[in-house]
Amino acid sequence: MKRGKFFDLTIKGVGLNVDELRKTVGLPCDIYVKGEKTAFEFTNREHMQKTDRWVYTAIAQDEIPINKFLTKQLEIIDKKMSVMRKYIEDYYAVMELVIYVEEKTNTFNILLSKKVIRLLNRINVKFSVTFIDW
Repeated sequence: MKRGKFFDLTIKGVGLNVDELRKTVGLPCDIYVKGEKTAFEFTNREHMQKTDRWVYTAIAQDEIPINKFLTKQLEIIDKKMSVMRKYIEDYYAVMELVIYVEEKTNTFNILLSKKVIRLLNRINVKFSVTFIDW
């Protein structure tokens, strides 16, 4: 696998109507239902879902700058906030940016733009960045 970036927005919780959320928001997503078995793609290990979960995922290759990719994803989410706000407030929501890097030195720096910071502040959802040495 080449170096790349993955962005996820997950909304999950007991009682979350994932089908309603999918129809309301209108973004491509994966749906996971409490009690269903899901196999992880890389390990083929099965995992029992503990809650209902809606996941929006976007993928970009290494050529796309981090701020450009993240800005685009946050703008997509920001435009949907009028319909997503109640789900984000009523259930657990988290955004994650995962960056796969091929670094021999295990060092990597990221500088988020002011626009990204403003969008993160406006969306107001827990956000994490993870670096994985591929």
